Amino acid sequence: MILKHHVKSLARKLLEAKSRGERLRVLEEEERRVLRELKREAIEEALELTVERVLGPRWQRREGERLSPWLCHDCGSRLLSQMRRNGHYRRNLVVGEGVITLWVPQVECKGCGKSIRVEWGILERRARYWIEMDKEVTELYMNGVSHRKVVEILARRIQSSIAPMTSWRALQRVGERVRERKEAPQHSLQDPVPQGSRGMGKVRMVVLDEVTHRVRGEKRYTLAAQDAERGEWLAMRVSESRDEEAWVALLDELWDSEVSPDNGVRWVVCDGDLAIEAGVEIAYSGVRIQRCIWHILRNAQSLLERRYPHGREAERRSQLMEMVRKVLTSPSEKEAQARFRALAKEDGLLARHLFPRDPVRRPKIKKGIEYLRSPGEGVPLTTSRMERAIREYRRRTKPMDGFKTDQGAENFNRLWMVKENARKQGQDWLWEVMS
Repeated sequence: MILKHHVKSLARKLLEAKSRGERLRVLEEEERRVLRELKREAIEEALELTVERVLGPRWQRREGERLSPWLCHDCGSRLLSQMRRNGHYRRNLVVGEGVITLWVPQVECKGCGKSIRVEWGILERRARYWIEMDKEVTELYMNGVSHRKVVEILARRIQSSIAPMTSWRALQRVGERVRERKEAPQHSLQDPVPQGSRGMGKVRMVVLDEVTHRVRGEKRYTLAAQDAERGEWLAMRVSESRDEEAWVALLDELWDSEVSPDNGVRWVVCDGDLAIEAGVEIAYSGVRIQRCIWHILRNAQSLLERRYPHGREAERRSQLMEMVRKVLTSPSEKEAQARFRALAKEDGLLARHLFPRDPVRRPKIKKGIEYLRSPGEGVPLTTSRMERAIREYRRRTKPMDGFKTDQGAENFNRLWMVKENARKQGQDWLWEVMS
């Protein structure tokens, strides 16, 4: 037994160690050695069982016309009676504790004498790294570790050098598998998009915002949608622009995911970006827009600081800001209009800035008090929940210093949505990603 032999070896080495650091090194090295041997034996046994389940025991004769799940690509035969074992070949595989050498069974076609490609399941074809390395890479990147640090951590763990792009490609493979499972008709992955009336109920309110990042040094925008009530990510789309057409494309994705006005969406909360509002009017016709009152207040504060820049005018600025705040937090629409008229008497320029008469521009105050038209629906007055989520996204992606390709950014965003949604539901996000 592997464990019994290593326990005695470890005990002797610990007795011979003369310092705390030496004992730690002995423990770590012995742990690596035990786990390497355990994984090598387990993988080799699994490979032998795979062959045995198809070909049967070595002593069993295979007769008749039974078919094999494997195909000979040279002669096209699937007959079990035409297949036999043909020894083993060596293959190196990198696991979490270093490099192991496997003896992989070979299957031969009797008819043409060529080797038959076997789909092992636990061992991907031509893969140098085992599945646990994908898990390690995914966990590091999703926790905001930089490319350089990921390489350093993995190299120390496997006791071998590793190329910087190797870890990034591993993350991309995980992202591609997540995307493929999402697009499949039946999949077990926790879908990042609460579709229709499934799960906790229909999506009634959607928050829209964007985050800026770089792909090979060029600016890109990730347009994002979030459930305003539960805070779950609904969609993320990488775009070269954040114009009306780009937002329509994002909303079309939500339609494809059954998050639409036809399935219960009644509100869209945004920061006042006219491109967002124009896109909503096209793709989400009839949905009400609640403009974030924090952004309105920030714009009002900026305007007041320009109009009243001196310190002695601070009291005037505070008075007008308090009047603007009362307009946006009024108990009713009638009261909001009355407070707005009082504000217009105090500072007409500020009032016209917040409530422009030009019909081409969107009336900011009306958008800011839209929630008053449907009391009791619990419409968020700000985009602060999504802003916090975007800050966390920025914090985790900043050490990476941008993405290599647009598809790489898309894959990362897909993993990010699965991670955050699983975390909000109290699930282990890493197993959701790797399942």
